[in-house]
This record gives sequence, structure tokens and C-alpha cells, in this order.
Amino acid sequence: MGPDELVRRAPRLFHTTPAASWPGIAAHGLLPVSGLLDRYGVTGAERERLLTERRPRAVRLQHPEHGTAWLRDQRPLNPAALERMLEGCTVAEYLRRINGCAFLWADPDRLARLHALPRYASEEHVVIAVDTASLLAAHGDRVLVSRINSGAALFARGRRGPDTLLPLDRVPSSWRPVEVAVPGGVPDLAAHLVTPAAGS
Repeated sequence: MGPDELVRRAPRLFHTTPAASWPGIAAHGLLPVSGLLDRYGVTGAERERLLTERRPRAVRLQHPEHGTAWLRDQRPLNPAALERMLEGCTVAEYLRRINGCAFLWADPDRLARLHALPRYASEEHVVIAVDTASLLAAHGDRVLVSRINSGAALFARGRRGPDTLLPLDRVPSSWRPVEVAVPGGVPDLAAHLVTPAAGS
């Protein structure tokens, strides 16, 4: 799949975040979990745990200069089920990889379903819309694509592993893109926004 095909299939990409995290994202871009841990000075055993173990609940990061950021919970991920599904890596390696990426939804229906979940429906969120062509022009050499929700693994169905997220030039044309991931994040997010972020 080439960049033009991804733009045709998903001209806009979406990210949702708790409203309290939006000021930090607006100022510093969209960072992965690993980047947020760097910024908030989380080190040692706590950092390793947050990168390689499932988060059963959201984790609040607080810093006197950077304010508040939230690491979303990983409740849709069952480590035992994930372990049975994995090929080519361990659970810890898989989690470290996804925690090193910033994720955007290529499928707006998935975003709507996420917001409809009872645990999120009562929270104030900000929805960020990104121009796909602009993002690819700046970061296309790093962009990865998945045809599934890579962070969901409640039941041992299907397979997960290094090929769950593929570089654009390795994505089969038969795939329907569900997620776009950017290793290291999108520090220049503001340059790719379609419209100012909107609350939901």
C-alpha cells in the first residue's frame, strides 16, 4: 500500500485523549507512553513496569512544569490471551513496542465505539483530527499500519507479533487500515491538525 492509497482510504486520522491531557499535547505534540515517561522523569522499576506490563487502570502523570498527562488503561488486553496469540516476541516485547508508538485511528467507527464504552462515556475527552497526507509527508518513513486494534486482546483469537504493525510499503492492499502508529510520536502535531481539537 502506498501513501496515496492510505490517504484515499483514510483521509483523516483521529486520536482521543482525556481533556486534562490536551494542554500538554497542544504544547509538545503527541507522545507515546515511552516519550511521556521521559518527559515526566519516570525511571527505574516503575518505568519498566509501565512499558512492559498491562495497565489495568489509567495512570496519572503529574509534573510541576509539564502539568498532567494520562496513560490510558489497557483493560481490553488480557496478558494470558495475548501470550497464546503471540508469534516472534514475548508479551513484554510486544507491550514495549506499542508503548513506543503514538496511535491514531484510521477508522472513525472505532473511535465512536471507544467513546461509547461505559468507562469512557462519562469522561470529558478531546478528539484530535489529523490530515493523513500532511502526516505522511512529514513522517511517512516511520509510519506503521495495523488492520486491528493492536492493544486489544481479550480472547486468544488470531495472531499478534512483529507483523501486527507494518511499514506502509509492506502493508498488503487487502488490508483495511484500523490504526496508524508513529514510533517516537508526532512532536509537530499542530502542523497536521485539520481543525482545532473538539471536545466530545
